Amino acid sequence: MTHGFTVASDRVWRLRPITPGWQCQRTGDCCTQVPALRMTVAERAAIDASGISPQRPAAWDLTSETGWAFLQAQPCPYFTRDENRQGVCTIYAVRPFVCRRFGCFRPVPDKEPLELDRSPLGCRNLSDRVGQSAEVLHAYRRMQRKAQEWAVLHGWKKFRRVDR
Repeated sequence: MTHGFTVASDRVWRLRPITPGWQCQRTGDCCTQVPALRMTVAERAAIDASGISPQRPAAWDLTSETGWAFLQAQPCPYFTRDENRQGVCTIYAVRPFVCRRFGCFRPVPDKEPLELDRSPLGCRNLSDRVGQSAEVLHAYRRMQRKAQEWAVLHGWKKFRRVDR
């Protein structure tokens, strides 16, 4: 049984372990593997206004569409590691919407690599789990609602309804 998303017929579903109450493991995979981050110019202004310096030079795409800013990532210039090698977002308090709404739901990242793709969820790890578990689907929707509430308060206007 699938919950929520229709996929192409050639899509191979993998049964993946489900962890109730999943929390980010702070591997930094999403911060180091995503090639670029799309955000509003207001979100970029909030990052700039935070006064936090990037860990490496930040490359902004200045030719992007009006109202949007693209930060070249891979890795994100605001990502670093702490003394325990855990991933740290130095701009966590002002991180953009795209970062607030992402979660891979991998219970043991060392045993399951991050699998980014072009699906609506952007990650096969998440797509598979949402497709096989109502609990993960509900957790994912809660994460999206929370991120959308933040985004609306910060100038975003259009969203598809996220079912409860």
